Amino acid sequence: MHRYERQSPAINAQISGGSAMPGADRLISTREAAEVLGVSSSYLAKSRLTGEGPRFIKIGARVLYRPSDLDAWLSERSRSSTAEYDAAS
Repeated sequence: MHRYERQSPAINAQISGGSAMPGADRLISTREAAEVLGVSSSYLAKSRLTGEGPRFIKIGARVLYRPSDLDAWLSERSRSSTAEYDAAS
C-alpha cells in the first residue's frame, strides 16, 4: 500500500481527480502545477519557501495545488506595463 492510499477517502478522491465536496477543485501535484504555469518544479519549491508562489496544500509530505489557486496567482501577476509597481521587487 502506498503512503497516500492511507489518507482519508475525501483526500484520495481529490488527489485522484474526483471530488469529496461538490464544486471542489481537483488537487494536482507540484509537477503538474509546474507544467500548467510553465515553470520548473524547483521554482515552485523555492517560491513556497519565500511565500512568493501560489497557495498550496500540504498533506503529510505531499504538496498539492488547486487549479483555482494557480489561476488566482497568475491573475495577481497580470500587468499592462513594465512600469507598473511589482510588490515582489
